[in-house]
Amino acid sequence: MPTAVKISLAFVCGVASFFALMALADLIASNIGVPLSVDYGVTLTVSDRYGDYEDDGLTDFGYCVTLLALMCAGRVGMSVYHLRIDGDLSKRQEMLFQAWIAGLAILATLGALIFLAFQDVYSGLGRFVQFSLKFGALLAVFWAMKTWYDQRLKRLEKIAGSDALD
Repeated sequence: MPTAVKISLAFVCGVASFFALMALADLIASNIGVPLSVDYGVTLTVSDRYGDYEDDGLTDFGYCVTLLALMCAGRVGMSVYHLRIDGDLSKRQEMLFQAWIAGLAILATLGALIFLAFQDVYSGLGRFVQFSLKFGALLAVFWAMKTWYDQRLKRLEKIAGSDALD
């Protein structure tokens, strides 16, 4: 198959899978009562000490789900291009991909739970607790996925050698 055709087919499959995954995510989000984004009704410009910026309205759950969909769509495109289910990734790259997918899925779940727990809290202290929980979850998930990746990498290097992972 010519390279231009493979690239075009991989691109179309990746984009189509992204939109399909986002439609599925929107369906799931509406069923559990956690929005992917917040519609403010107007363009919201936020000013703080770092400058002015427009708020896109994505929730933490929305950010994580969007990144998950982008990563999975990219993987579909790679698989179509290489005509291999593994997308021609090395074992090391595959483990890193799995760590990112697992970490984002956990963060999306925690973000949804925190959103549901604090959706009717408007006090300064409540917002601070919500932010602290989100930040703590981010750090904990990063640490857990990094630890998992490092331990699995060491175990596989011991079994197969470092050359087998590339």
